[in-house]
Amino acid sequence: MPTGLTIWTNTLLPDSVQSRLAAGVAPHRLVISNQRAGILSASGADPLLAEAEIAFGQPDPGQLLLPSKIRWVQLTTAGYTRYDRDDLRSTFRDRKIILTNSSSVFDEPCAEHLVAFMLAGARAFPASFANQSGRGWITDDLRGQ
Repeated sequence: MPTGLTIWTNTLLPDSVQSRLAAGVAPHRLVISNQRAGILSASGADPLLAEAEIAFGQPDPGQLLLPSKIRWVQLTTAGYTRYDRDDLRSTFRDRKIILTNSSSVFDEPCAEHLVAFMLAGARAFPASFANQSGRGWITDDLRGQ
């Protein structure tokens, strides 16, 4: 009989990261879904989820309503709209299931993205790119001289 907890994931990870994750959760058991999902994609119900106490990824919300051993759902996204439903909140409350998301994971990349867009706007990059995608004004100007 396995020791520790069973952790289910449907997160689409490179093999090297998946191996490190499996080693990092030892002595707990990592169960990889056959229905892998990217950060913003959803997958359907997965029978392997019924074996787990922890779900990491994007589990099917309808399947979380069914009786199971799940005690913690860690989403790989900051958003949780698919899980923000009265039936799920009630089920989680009754069965003492914890739902957490990854909002703090994206703080720095979102801030960097915003600063990049501000700098691009201040330096008129969108207009420059639009001009360059036309007739190739840089090369046309050089040939004409």
